[in-house]
Amino acid sequence: MGKRSYIGPNAVIGLGGPVVIGEDVQIGAGLTITAESHEAGPDGSFVSGAVSRKGVTIGRRCWLGNNVSILDGVTIGEGAVIGAGSVVTRSIPAFSVALGAPARVTRSIGPADQLGR
Repeated sequence: MGKRSYIGPNAVIGLGGPVVIGEDVQIGAGLTITAESHEAGPDGSFVSGAVSRKGVTIGRRCWLGNNVSILDGVTIGEGAVIGAGSVVTRSIPAFSVALGAPARVTRSIGPADQLGR
């Protein structure tokens, strides 16, 4: 976890795989990070299947609202904003706003929005 970063209360960070949180990241209450995923085995059962641990990376200067969930294999690019209650199932580009379940990019953050950069 980088310098000057904050995670609100009631966070659950599953460290099956690596989790990297950059500097100056602000994360609201109720964060869930799941840094592993379970895959079904040949018989269709998750009990006999494999476990994948790709990890999660949150770039510097990101802002995540309350109750955000991030799944294994996701990278959130620098300066991205993730709306409250979003479920991030795939990587989010730098300087973009994403929200929803599953999270979708709704717009880019332009230079005028990048204060302090």
